[in-house]
Amino acid sequence: MSDPNLSSFLWSVADLLRGDYKQSEYGKVILPFTVLRRLDCVLAPTKAAVLAELAARTRPRMPCPTKDVVAAPSLVGAGG
Repeated sequence: MSDPNLSSFLWSVADLLRGDYKQSEYGKVILPFTVLRRLDCVLAPTKAAVLAELAARTRPRMPCPTKDVVAAPSLVGAGG
């Protein structure tokens, strides 16, 4: 897609999105998504390494003991 065609395409999409938002709110919605997309593109080459590091550093979660205590009231104690 050449630059003039890309530009007109982007503006047509912007016009479609603008219909759901007030003109003053448009920038508050589009700018954060633009920044997030830019970060996604910049960090894409390291994504696999980051996810592997996260998996290596994340400990498995312990099961919640609440179900066992409720299922076995004798562990709580007698009396009241």
